[in-house]
Amino acid sequence: MADENVYVLDSSAIFLRKVHGNAVTVPEVVEEIVDEDSRFYLSIKMEEGGLRVESSREEFVLEINEVAKRTGDIHRLSKTDLNVLAKALEIKRRGKKAVIVTDDYSIQNMASVLDIDVEAVVQKGISRVVKWVKVCRGCGRRIDSDICPVCGGEAMLKKVKPKKKV
Repeated sequence: MADENVYVLDSSAIFLRKVHGNAVTVPEVVEEIVDEDSRFYLSIKMEEGGLRVESSREEFVLEINEVAKRTGDIHRLSKTDLNVLAKALEIKRRGKKAVIVTDDYSIQNMASVLDIDVEAVVQKGISRVVKWVKVCRGCGRRIDSDICPVCGGEAMLKKVKPKKKV
């Protein structure tokens, strides 16, 4: 039986030559592939039809941004990461099984929250879902900005309430 999964690739999958099955990535990942060997590998996979490049739809990017704000991952995810997640969510909403291929822990954390499967490239992968909050280095208050409005201290990210991955 053919593999019905759609593999959504982060740049680590391309750098480490882990393109397989029905694979798709986003233009932002392609822009990150700058070394000659990886660009050649990418072009071969695209020519063979083993990899498509598709933009993420804005509605899914907006939804991913909202979820990332709730989990605190918004402070740790790049524009590329957000688009990879949005593409996977779009595929899932079309009724197909999306599997994100990445070693990025913040992408894996968000994928767990969104109930999207992950295939790690080299690393073991996450074992717990983590929520991040900004806190002031000086007084320890939870804050939304980069500078504490109470004491003027700098913000830092802190993990809160880790939950076991299901």
